[in-house]
Amino acid sequence: METFLARVRTGADPGDKAIAAYALLASVWILVRPHDLLPAWPLYLGGHLLVLGAVALTAATCRYQDRGLRRLWRSWDVFAYIVFLFLMSGKIGHALEPRDWDPAIIAVERATGGLRLLQWVQTWATRPLDELGKILWVSYYFLALLPGIPLYRRADGAAFREAKLAFVVGYLLSFLGYLFMPALGPLHFKETLGLVDPTTGVFVAGTLKKVVTALHGTTARYAFPSGHALTTAIVIWALVRNRIVPIAWAAVPWCVGVILSTLYLRYHYLSDVVVGLLLSVVACAVAVRWSRADASRQPTP
Repeated sequence: METFLARVRTGADPGDKAIAAYALLASVWILVRPHDLLPAWPLYLGGHLLVLGAVALTAATCRYQDRGLRRLWRSWDVFAYIVFLFLMSGKIGHALEPRDWDPAIIAVERATGGLRLLQWVQTWATRPLDELGKILWVSYYFLALLPGIPLYRRADGAAFREAKLAFVVGYLLSFLGYLFMPALGPLHFKETLGLVDPTTGVFVAGTLKKVVTALHGTTARYAFPSGHALTTAIVIWALVRNRIVPIAWAAVPWCVGVILSTLYLRYHYLSDVVVGLLLSVVACAVAVRWSRADASRQPTP
């Protein structure tokens, strides 16, 4: 046991530690909240502890300097945990914190002009634009690959690990919002706010909406902060910081479109997007400082 724990300590990188810290925090939150709020609480507690165990096992048995599948898993494993944690956050967030924060966010929107912006945007909506907006919005789930794959292929793994950490911290910050400040988003209050649903587009937008709804559900609280804005801003930062020029010329405008699509489709309040962008700055700054502090300890592949 001592040998295993020692290997975990020496093999864990900052991304592992961030994932572990979040899994532990969520586990404590599940334990301290009244269990009648979440009847299946042992299942979700076990899920977070499973992630914690998988992180420790990977840190103990895989290294970035490995070859083949071991290096592939060591480099990308956290994204498997992120998907799992994301889905669980949607199930437990509102259950453990039953109050929706939408009324407070809507009050801010009314005071700052965010609601008027959403109402104005929908006045120039068209079916083709709805189609494009939905495609942009769904593409968010794959955007981390744009800097991730080129950086993974480089001989120097330091830049890859730094970008990976920025994404991990960014995702986890958004999950904290889903846990402690659950909000549905403006379209759930469309009659009150004077908003209408986007159309089903022209070709695939309707199908994409059905697929995402099937994965998320209709009542998951993923509004605050905007994970789309937060993570997509990190994509832009990683592309520009690492001078991934051929991809960046096309990807940066696309990423800006993804961020704007969250407002155009009325999926997020302006406050969600602004807070998401601010948190992306925090995630990138944390990644740079933490990666530098860890550089002397983590071997380079």
